[in-house]
Amino acid sequence: MVMEVVGNHFRPELINRIDEVVVFHALGQEQIQAIAGIQLERLKVRLAEHDLKLEVSPEAMAQLAVVGFDPVYGARPLKRAIQSRIENPLAQDLLGANSPQVIPFISTRKTASWCLARNCGCHFG
Repeated sequence: MVMEVVGNHFRPELINRIDEVVVFHALGQEQIQAIAGIQLERLKVRLAEHDLKLEVSPEAMAQLAVVGFDPVYGARPLKRAIQSRIENPLAQDLLGANSPQVIPFISTRKTASWCLARNCGCHFG
């Protein structure tokens, strides 16, 4: 069926050069949240090297998935959303802190929050 559509749009010379056709389906919110989780795990590893722990509430993860998704570009805006909403404010708080024991806590909304702390037992419920 896909090759039939391709055959209607392209010349046989080009079609003969195609080895395989892979069909991609649009990403849903669940997949975007999974990608956000992977990206945040990388950030958590970097922070753990400095004895810092990052915990993101499910609501904040859902908010990142909404902000970081574009129907045309898919999950490409997600990295920028994580940088602007988590990494940049986190860096500003760490650089502006008077003491390395300061525990920054930022809430973008009452229900969407993230916490950064040294050896913290943060839990969102």
